[in-house]
Amino acid sequence: MLYRVMVATLVFALACGDDGDPMVGDGGMVSPDGGGGGGTTLLDGAPVEVSPLFESGAAPNQLPRNGTLRDWIPTDLAFSPSGQLWVIQRGREVEGFADADECPARAYSDPSFTNHDCGSLFSSFGVITNPEMPGMADLTNGRSRTVIDSNAFHFMRRPGGLAFGAEETTIQPDSPGADDGRGNPLISVPLTFTETFATCIEHLTANPTDNPPFVGPSLWTTDPSILNNTNGIGGNGS
Repeated sequence: MLYRVMVATLVFALACGDDGDPMVGDGGMVSPDGGGGGGTTLLDGAPVEVSPLFESGAAPNQLPRNGTLRDWIPTDLAFSPSGQLWVIQRGREVEGFADADECPARAYSDPSFTNHDCGSLFSSFGVITNPEMPGMADLTNGRSRTVIDSNAFHFMRRPGGLAFGAEETTIQPDSPGADDGRGNPLISVPLTFTETFATCIEHLTANPTDNPPFVGPSLWTTDPSILNNTNGIGGNGS
C-alpha cells in the first residue's frame, strides 16, 4: 500500500487550524511558519514541510465504492500510550444527499440501485510509528500502515474524533455494555485490552440511513490481533 505521510502534515493541517490558514508555497507545499530552526527533528526545531496525506489517483489509498474512488480525508488524530500516531480517515462525501438518502436499505439488496453514497460512510485508521523521526513515513521504511475494520461501515460510520484511554482496560462480566442488551453477559471472565481508545460517529445511524437512529461511540484496542484488516463480522476490532 502506498500510504505515505509526514507527521507534520497531521499536526499542522489538523491541530493548528485555529491559528489561521498556513502559507502555501511552490508546488502546493505548506510552511506553517515560513521555515524552522536548525534541528534535525520536530522536537528540536527542524524545518517543517507538509506533504499530501494521500496520493491522488493511488487506488490503495482510496475507497472504490459505487463506481468511484473516494479520497481518504483526515478528521482527527491522537497519540497512543506507546507513542504511535493514529489518524481517522473518512471517505470523501458526494454532495447533494440528505442523511437519510445516503445509503438506504435498497442499496444493500438491489445492485441496480446506484443513487446512493454508501462509499463515503466507510472510514479507516492511518497509523504511524516513531512519528518523531524526520522524513516520510511509508511502507518502505515500515513506519506507516492503514487499518480498516471489517465492519467499518457500521463502527466507523463517518467518525469525527478519537481519544485514547489507559495502557490497559479491563472489562468485567457485569460492566456496562458487556451483555447482549437483554441482560445476558457476553463474557464469563474479565478481559483485559491494551491501549484502548474511543471514536465518536457523526451520523444519524450506523445502519441503512433510512432506518431509525441507532448509533453510539465505539471502543477499540490497538492490538493488531484484534483490530486489523481481516477479522470478519463477529470478530470486529471494536
